[in-house]
Amino acid sequence: MKKRFLITALMLAVMMIMAGTVTVSADVSEDAYKYTITVYAGQQGHFEAPSIGKVSDGGKTLTITASQGDRITINESTTGFKLDNGDYYIRGFRYTGHDNDEQMAVASFEVDQDVAYEAAYGLKGGMVKYTVHYLDENNNDLIKSEEFYGMVGDNPVVSFRYVEGYQPNAYNLTKKLTANEAENVFPFTYSKVSAAAADQGGAAAGGGAAAGGAAGPGAAGAANAPAAPQNLVNLDDNQAPLAGTSGGGTNGTSVLPDDGVPMAGVGRIAAIGGGIALLLAIAAIAFALIRRRRNEDVEEGTAYRDPLKQE
Repeated sequence: MKKRFLITALMLAVMMIMAGTVTVSADVSEDAYKYTITVYAGQQGHFEAPSIGKVSDGGKTLTITASQGDRITINESTTGFKLDNGDYYIRGFRYTGHDNDEQMAVASFEVDQDVAYEAAYGLKGGMVKYTVHYLDENNNDLIKSEEFYGMVGDNPVVSFRYVEGYQPNAYNLTKKLTANEAENVFPFTYSKVSAAAADQGGAAAGGGAAAGGAAGPGAAGAANAPAAPQNLVNLDDNQAPLAGTSGGGTNGTSVLPDDGVPMAGVGRIAAIGGGIALLLAIAAIAFALIRRRRNEDVEEGTAYRDPLKQE
């Protein structure tokens, strides 16, 4: 009787594990490759009517949910950032916990893991202007240039803007500001691409950046399409692209988590693995008990009876 009860209980446990595994599998399929980008405004500003994400904590936190490969742009425009203290200016956005970094985080990136940003501030004084140009291959303005201000020695990172039918040479540009404002120029150069390439994402590899939206990863497009944009170009290094992955830290350092392993969905995947292992272990125990009972019956010269059937 005890053996029969134990085997019945094990069988019920097996069925419960199987049901739980199916549920977890469905969750993983539904939420696969979903990541969270969190942006903190800090003490001197807040977010107001952003074009992407949801604001919480009284305007201090912006949360964005995106899929693997989506291109996201984090800047004052897309986040709806507003200064609360006129004594400060915003230097840009950097990765949380990187307070001593002079280099700001890339503003436009492809999502490949959870990441957190925070606004970086500086006290006003001796401000210099820098200008961002959006040019075609003949140095004509595709859209109006933009002017910003920073301190000498700052290393701002500026992001491209989406222009329909065109592809930029880079998604992000950076350089150190000098006292000579004529040197503080950030020129994006755009190449015209075919409609087919644009439809496949070649025009901007995530053209939602202009509106702050998430868009799919770029594609090769037509055979004569221009080279894929660089992720980050340092204009002080003769336009040599900086190392670093989309969504990763500056100069190739990882963001969150520190080991660079994307965490979204890992808990559910681990649950599936654990459930399968437990299922196999229970099945093995049940099989061993049934076989042992059958052997005992054979040794005693009695006929084997199914332990789940009523006598």
